[in-house]
Amino acid sequence: MEEMESEIQQLNDSRLLEELQWERQKGELLRVLQENEGAGLLLQRAYGMMGNPLTLCDTSFSVMERYPVAEKEDFELYRGKLYMKTEAVAAMQREGVVAKLYQAEHAFLTHRREPDVVMMYCPVRIRHNMVGYLCSSALEHPFQEKDQELMEFLAGMVSLEMQKSSFFTERAGMKYEYFLADLVEGTMPDEAYIRTRFRQLGRQDREYFWVMVLAVEAQRQLPVNAGYFLEQMLALLPNTMAFLYQGMFVAVRSTAWCRPFTETEEIKLSEFLRMNHMRLTVSNGCRNLMWMPQYYRQAQELLQLALHREMDKGILLYEEYQVETMAETHLNDLACRAMVHPDLYVLKEYDQAHRTEYLDTLRIYLAQNRNAVKSAAQLHIHKSTFFYRLGKITEILGMEWETAGKLFSYELSFRLGREELSVGN
Repeated sequence: MEEMESEIQQLNDSRLLEELQWERQKGELLRVLQENEGAGLLLQRAYGMMGNPLTLCDTSFSVMERYPVAEKEDFELYRGKLYMKTEAVAAMQREGVVAKLYQAEHAFLTHRREPDVVMMYCPVRIRHNMVGYLCSSALEHPFQEKDQELMEFLAGMVSLEMQKSSFFTERAGMKYEYFLADLVEGTMPDEAYIRTRFRQLGRQDREYFWVMVLAVEAQRQLPVNAGYFLEQMLALLPNTMAFLYQGMFVAVRSTAWCRPFTETEEIKLSEFLRMNHMRLTVSNGCRNLMWMPQYYRQAQELLQLALHREMDKGILLYEEYQVETMAETHLNDLACRAMVHPDLYVLKEYDQAHRTEYLDTLRIYLAQNRNAVKSAAQLHIHKSTFFYRLGKITEILGMEWETAGKLFSYELSFRLGREELSVGN
């Protein structure tokens, strides 16, 4: 009996020692978090407890942290940034690991056939949205009973660490958010890699790519449920990815034709934007995916133009406002006024002195692609009256309508000097 009691006591002492050691290890991870030493040191400390290599990836399969750094089997380096190899991602998808990660609430073990090794995975979540995942391979020794609990605790610490950055707290739970961030920031290695990732994330890489930026109207707030809002928008625009980035919704769409939407899609999208009090700007169509950051800037700069001029259109295309956007971004008001062709100031002064409308007639004629019938209709005058006005403009300016360079300069001037040449000024 005494021998049995002694064994029980020894067992109790062993369990107590294990619990004390476990609490000490958790305390060490908490200290790293409190002292802002970063996710990398969290993984290093956890490795000392588990003894198997640890990797932290985002949801587009780029490596955020890993320890030890010698573990390279599934990774490849591009421009100083580490990514999972495309074949490794494909294997995870075939074996159902990716789908299980998005559904899992806890760490789980799985036997990876490619490579032949037991792996442990654990999602990292912020407000229930998966923003990344931890993985460990049993390369050094089999996993122990406490390892899954440790992995879940580590995931919680990593989540808290990531929440210190607004980049991660803005995530809406879309699995391609980090891929899009890399795309618009220009950190992707090459076009073939981008297209492979695009397909792996469930989209077709067609000939044209469009970057769109959505922002709420003045005095409005972003939708509270960003994920639900994005799902609604994606239902309207198939083959599109969208995410919340720097306080705005950014979308990337690929189409087989050189237009961002069909006519029906544009009508539905316009109504969706109106109901949500939002405005959308669209870049030019992109065919070189390594230039995507510049196309993102196009949509961004057009949005700033729309906000500055208080445009009320729901959808604005960069191709229609290219000159105005470039002027708004790169020129000051004085520079824009100085670039206006002097003939237009002459015409404006003539209108003011004689109460005529020749400047507006010329503006509309150029805007209507020099179509006399459409111009007369927009001006609400007879076609003969319109031709009389064109004759007077020719007389006042001493110009010829066949002078293509001058007409282009006039059209450019109207775009650059929109306020300066507006009716009534």
